[in-house]
Amino acid sequence: MDFAIPLKVAFDRINLLYTEEFELDDSQLEFARINVAANLIIALEAIIIDKGLSHKVNIPETLDQTAADFCSNLLSGKTSDTFKICASKDEASKLYLELTKFGISVDPQEMDSAECERSFVVKGILNIRRSKYVSFILSAKDTLGLAGSIAMKVSQDSLGRDEAKHIYDNLIPVITLLIEKIEEEA
Repeated sequence: MDFAIPLKVAFDRINLLYTEEFELDDSQLEFARINVAANLIIALEAIIIDKGLSHKVNIPETLDQTAADFCSNLLSGKTSDTFKICASKDEASKLYLELTKFGISVDPQEMDSAECERSFVVKGILNIRRSKYVSFILSAKDTLGLAGSIAMKVSQDSLGRDEAKHIYDNLIPVITLLIEKIEEEA
């Protein structure tokens, strides 16, 4: 099962939406791309659980492999926005600890300009957000639907609050297609 392909399609469509709708500078685009990538991988887990596919899929192994494939193809290279990508100072502190676990040393005094491989940033963010976000997506699906709850997390973390409201409706068809493709792939 190759879930990286449907994630890549969704990732590309979301990035296209963002560039068509908003004038993002390089830093904002970097922030959006890394957060979209992390949240789509988290969404994969929520979709697998929600659709009852966990008996077919080893979730930890699948997420690790998908994250590795996805990041190596779409997010290779380094970012100098390592900690600016985080949603809060608390998340930045947790990312610092995650990077340390990966054997990456970052000077805490240089957190504003620290460089790191994008793939490690995504993996760190996944470790930090995963359980909380999967719980949110699965509980919010009763109100927003599965695609709506995923779209909310993707938009809120990758854009500002006002922009997230603006793009939310446009994300629903992209996420719906992602869900369908994941079901087909499983």
